[in-house]
Amino acid sequence: MNSHDLAGKSAIAPGFSTGATFDLSGRRATFSRHSNDGERSDMGLAGQGVVAIWNDITPEGRGDFYEWHNREHMPERVGIPGFRRGRRYVALAGEPEFFTLYETDSPEILAGADYLDRLNNPTPWTQHAVAQFRNVARSLCRVALSLGHGQGGMILTLRYDVAAEREEEQRRLLAHRILPALADRPGIVGAHLCLKRRDAPRRWSPTG
Repeated sequence: MNSHDLAGKSAIAPGFSTGATFDLSGRRATFSRHSNDGERSDMGLAGQGVVAIWNDITPEGRGDFYEWHNREHMPERVGIPGFRRGRRYVALAGEPEFFTLYETDSPEILAGADYLDRLNNPTPWTQHAVAQFRNVARSLCRVALSLGHGQGGMILTLRYDVAAEREEEQRRLLAHRILPALADRPGIVGAHLCLKRRDAPRRWSPTG
């Protein structure tokens, strides 16, 4: 996942890919918490772990989705020990329509008992709301690189697969050449590289 358009600029092996531009304005939501030591980063991503969710919502489920996401789900997730921040974006172009980003202290938080307990015991409202989810993609990631000096109001995400034998080559290309150059451009406040965890828990949830 990157905050900027890399399409056509890197050697990407064949695989599934998608790109969309999202806006944090309008029907936005941002929740954050202080860490146990009282520190919180406003420079780049807030931790070393990420849950990234892309999804659409049925027209009939849209109103309930906003209420559930704002009033129950995001506060619940950010209340889990080790979760730092949650943000929801709405697409300006591309699809799916929604992108939700949760930032955690470390990738290990996403395999911990507190998170898995919430994941495996969804509330009645959660079960009702997620029945209206469509076109869901979800990744549990470790942060390989996070550059920036602030939090922008717009984000562009790119998600794609890389052949196993080219993963390290692709990581070096992004981390050492492409993303640092993008982060230095005027008007850009951040560029991030998040790698899906191969050892992530197999329990699937469309909600993060």
